Amino acid sequence: MAACSGPGTRGNADSEVSAATDSTDPDTDEVGPAADLDGVDPLGDGDTADATEDTADATEDTAVAAEDSHTDPDTTDLVDGADTADTAESTDSDPDTTITDTRADTETISCGSRECGTFHGQNCGSCSVKPGTVCGPGGRCEVPRGPLGSFCGITALCNPTSADFPSCIDNQCASGLCLSQAQGGRFVFAIFRDWSRFFSNSVCTASCLIFIDNNHDGVNDPAQDDCQPSDVANGPAGNRFRCVNFARLNANPVGLCVPGTTFAACSSNRDCPVGEGCEVTSILGEISTRCVANYRAGDWGGATVGLGGACNDDPAQGPVNFCASGYCDTFGCAPTCAGDRDCDTTPGPGVCAAGTCTDRPDTPCTTDLDCSTFRCGTVYFSDDYSSFRRCAPKN
Repeated sequence: MAACSGPGTRGNADSEVSAATDSTDPDTDEVGPAADLDGVDPLGDGDTADATEDTADATEDTAVAAEDSHTDPDTTDLVDGADTADTAESTDSDPDTTITDTRADTETISCGSRECGTFHGQNCGSCSVKPGTVCGPGGRCEVPRGPLGSFCGITALCNPTSADFPSCIDNQCASGLCLSQAQGGRFVFAIFRDWSRFFSNSVCTASCLIFIDNNHDGVNDPAQDDCQPSDVANGPAGNRFRCVNFARLNANPVGLCVPGTTFAACSSNRDCPVGEGCEVTSILGEISTRCVANYRAGDWGGATVGLGGACNDDPAQGPVNFCASGYCDTFGCAPTCAGDRDCDTTPGPGVCAAGTCTDRPDTPCTTDLDCSTFRCGTVYFSDDYSSFRRCAPKN
């Protein structure tokens, strides 16, 4: 912060005034040599009358000269017999004349970085050129921030090419926290839904407090749960949420609202309530599988797909399809499994007949599950060798 400068130096005003006063004495009238000639015979002939008369004439001439030198626009100047009164009058300026400035006001007010709304009466534009946005308080087109449960994810205005990516994903939520961006206590994810990216958790979450967890399952006891606000949205994963602790039991809790009704432990989708799937999570700082609400189709995505279905969360890469449950792998959706039965892709019982698959005669079989194109396999995390089981293609 710059220091304030002191007042400017004005000099010695008293000495200047004093000097001016000393040089001008209002009580002294200097009339020149005529004062010395008064009553004196300059010719030496004793005739002082003429001298006195001459002195008087000189004094009168001096007075006239002094009078002539006074500037008065109403006085006739008899220099060379010319009357200059009219000239003086014509050049006199009228102090009562009002001068009006007719110049146009060229000052303009700029919208600056504003791109919408009005600013000091100036139209700064409209957000109609950016569909899906509204004009924010700062005059910028913004995606409306949604409450808990709302969609948050990759859009035309928020994608890997955006300057503010991936923070723009969090900015889609009133809480400033999208589940795809939320991190657990030890892992970079809370719910594992995408092997290479975590943007498929396209649901606005919020921080929550772990009040009571009597059974130490990492889930806030229902009576104390604060993840059911009045404005919760019925979004991609429904409108039922539980407060889940993603920190270790003996550490300070890290509570996040997660879609679902129980967040109970599971081995496959068969263990979960209708509308929920068995998902890989980092609850209590450990890799575990819990029941989480399935994704649903809606304005946020074209459709949801099941086992092996083509999944994509980036509109720039093609149609948006979320996995109903499981995570999006390179081959498609990969649900959690406990055994091959959870990965069955056969059209129905009896597909294995006479030692071959009826839908694929070149494939030998002993049971119907032999005709499935998927099997249940184990996946390991390289950081600490944690593992889980998920469906994957046999070949």
